[in-house]
Amino acid sequence: MKKVNHNGTIIPENAAIFTSQNRAFRYGDALFESIRMFDGRLPFLPYHYERLLKGMEVLGYDIPAHYEVSFFENQIRRLIETTEKNDQNHRIRLSIYRANGGLYTPENDTPIFIIEHKKTTDNQFFINKNGLKIGLYNTIKLPLSPLSNLKTSNALPYILAARFCKKNQLDDCIIFNQADRIAETYKANIFLIKNNKIYTPPLTEGCIEGVMRRVIIELLLEMKNEVIETTLSLQDLREGQGIFISNATRGVQWVAEIKDVKNYEKLLVNEITERINTLIRK
Repeated sequence: MKKVNHNGTIIPENAAIFTSQNRAFRYGDALFESIRMFDGRLPFLPYHYERLLKGMEVLGYDIPAHYEVSFFENQIRRLIETTEKNDQNHRIRLSIYRANGGLYTPENDTPIFIIEHKKTTDNQFFINKNGLKIGLYNTIKLPLSPLSNLKTSNALPYILAARFCKKNQLDDCIIFNQADRIAETYKANIFLIKNNKIYTPPLTEGCIEGVMRRVIIELLLEMKNEVIETTLSLQDLREGQGIFISNATRGVQWVAEIKDVKNYEKLLVNEITERINTLIRK
């Protein structure tokens, strides 16, 4: 039977561990990280940990002294040891929520974690063969707030954007911020290639502080590319030659079309993915 790690205890996945008082359920008072394991390696766990720690600080959790990156790596590995020994490729979800109690005002700020896993078959990232067809989602706008950078369990804008994509048979869609500028897609951070320069919205534009976004910016700079974090508009998208998106579970995906805007070339994704996979194998 599949297991989960609930605050250090390995239990069956279907075990009842939450009540109606759970603050993640009641208020979205929780954070999460989606982490890939490749051949037993967790190459980007330190970046996930840094973002998780920042989120706990912003939300005012009482962070235990033992909440180090090595602690969470050990807890992840304890869970993976319950699976078949030859199965070392997983998608990990690490969630942290505030302990029960209180209405909007918590009774205490103790964090509790739960780690889940899903087996995958790939031990590296692969580029999508066919470019993505994405659209523009204008109904719900992302706030220009530090909370927008966090991976919280309050994901309603992304859920509604995902429903929009399903209804319109799109692979993804661009979400705008409250200033009507490009923030991200519902799945990923976005990068625009225009005149041999790479542009991406800064964190002040309301996008998630993506782990893969960070990795890609570092790699692009190593490759001597000019990376510019700046505001992006629809006009910028019309003037661009290439677009790719990134997240920690899929790596880099190239966009072939933004519906009613433009078609794009497949640029840079091969080189970036090759370098990411080199990091994975180290």
